[in-house]
Amino acid sequence: MPKRRILKRRRDGVKQHYIVGSRGNNAYRKRPTLNGNRLKQTIKTYSDKQMDNIIIKNGKISGTYDNKRIRYPFKKINHLETIGNWDHKLKKHSIIIDKDVKKNNVKPLLIHEAVEQYLVKEKDMPISEAHKIATNAEEKYVKSNRNNWRGYQISVAKTKI
Repeated sequence: MPKRRILKRRRDGVKQHYIVGSRGNNAYRKRPTLNGNRLKQTIKTYSDKQMDNIIIKNGKISGTYDNKRIRYPFKKINHLETIGNWDHKLKKHSIIIDKDVKKNNVKPLLIHEAVEQYLVKEKDMPISEAHKIATNAEEKYVKSNRNNWRGYQISVAKTKI
């Protein structure tokens, strides 16, 4: 019997993933999905963090976030619907950025997308909350290197998409 993943809600309201397969029902449990107080606590934990030791080389961004080394490949493409995005379905290039983005705006956008992807994939955070935290990490990087967050936002908003 092949293994399959099912989602159940426990009595306390937490969503719990179960893998049902050859070892019997509920043989293996995955971490619960974040909600309620656990989500608030996780958001508070990650809101003040920033990405360090950032290296962009050979189509990959790597750095440390949450004391863990994260590394994602990226690719620039033409006519993207948004300025930057990430997609778990793309196997070869997980972060994509529009080619029209100015060279000096690429690094903060890659930081934003890498942090957002890490929080959604590794910490099971909802995309809307992960986006807010990634924007904070992007802002901290811009302020530490350029000291002008508003100017950066205007520059990115002028990018043709």
